[in-house]
Amino acid sequence: MSTTLPKPAEIAKLLSSLLGSNISLQPAADRSSTCTDGFASLCHDDNRAPVLAFVANARAGAYMGGKLMMLPEGRLEEAAASGELDEVLIEALSEVFNNLTVPFNAIADNPHIASEPAEPVQAVAARAPWIAKPSQVLELKADLLGGDGRLVVLVK
Repeated sequence: MSTTLPKPAEIAKLLSSLLGSNISLQPAADRSSTCTDGFASLCHDDNRAPVLAFVANARAGAYMGGKLMMLPEGRLEEAAASGELDEVLIEALSEVFNNLTVPFNAIADNPHIASEPAEPVQAVAARAPWIAKPSQVLELKADLLGGDGRLVVLVK
C-alpha cells in the first residue's frame, strides 16, 4: 500500500496550532544530515508494520518539544546549539511526532499509523535500516531559533 504525503502547509498548520506559534515550513532544496544525526520516531500501521518515520534535527526538535512544553527560549537555544535534547525535550518531541500522524491518517487510502517515542535516529536506523533508502522523502525546513530547523518524513 502506498502512502500519500500531506502538503507542507497542512503540516505547518498543525504545528502552528499545536505549538501556539506560527511556523512556516518550506520544502528543502537540499538534503541535510538530519537523517543521520537527528531524532526520529518510527510509525507503524495497525498490524505493526513500519510505514514511515519522522526525523527532526536538534534545532527543530528543541523548538517543537520546547514550545509544546512552554520552556524558556534560552533553554531551547542551548539544546539547539549543543545538538543534544534532554529527556523532557525528547518526551515532548514524541508527543509532537504523535500529533504529526493526524494529517497522514486524514488522507483517504493511507494506512492508519501510530508513532513510537522519539529517540536518536541511529537507534531507529538499527531497527529499521530502510530509513537509509526510503521510497519517498519530504524534507521541510524552517528558520527556528535563529538557524536551519529540519523536519523530514521518510516513507518505507
